[in-house]
Amino acid sequence: MKYCVARSDPLSSPNTMVELSLSVDDLFVFVIIIGSFAVPVAQQPKTLTIGIVLALGLRAVFIALALRCFGRSRSCS
Repeated sequence: MKYCVARSDPLSSPNTMVELSLSVDDLFVFVIIIGSFAVPVAQQPKTLTIGIVLALGLRAVFIALALRCFGRSRSCS
């Protein structure tokens, strides 16, 4: 398997900007979920931790699926 290495500033890439905006969006979603389900203050850290772990797990699954589907069709040039 061949990997491409970006030679530009990683913070200027559109993918990084999308990821950063989605991360901020995730925070708002967590706040809305915790507020709308009236999670008690004592349970909020546990709820937030579970949400973060699930989000990371699902992101890893979807990245793996995308690499499997599209990884073979692209070449590094």
